[in-house]
Amino acid sequence: MHGDTLTQCIARYGPIREEAKPGGPLLFVKPPFLIYIVFEHGKAANLNYQLLATDNSAHDHSKPINNNDIKALLNSNSRGVPWREGKSTKKHRVWKSTDGKLAAFYILSWNVLNIQTCK
Repeated sequence: MHGDTLTQCIARYGPIREEAKPGGPLLFVKPPFLIYIVFEHGKAANLNYQLLATDNSAHDHSKPINNNDIKALLNSNSRGVPWREGKSTKKHRVWKSTDGKLAAFYILSWNVLNIQTCK
């Protein structure tokens, strides 16, 4: 969840499955999702949610995240702050939290939901 510490993320998603490089994204697997998290100042600041392949081995780019799951992921990461959907394009959908602290993008070609801190 956005804003969680590493310890909280491990409690929520299970053990770290992969670290790309020191300070880079950490991979967690909590079916049906792969979750890549980047931490800034000790808090989860950038999260990517992707659906797992049927055998739970990798990301399946062909499987879109359904609208109900997108809504649930957005709401669980905003800590009760509502989201406002922005202008979508052929490439992505966008949202911003009403307090302006978070932005989210659903990248249609990759079927990835990204939630991040606004800077």
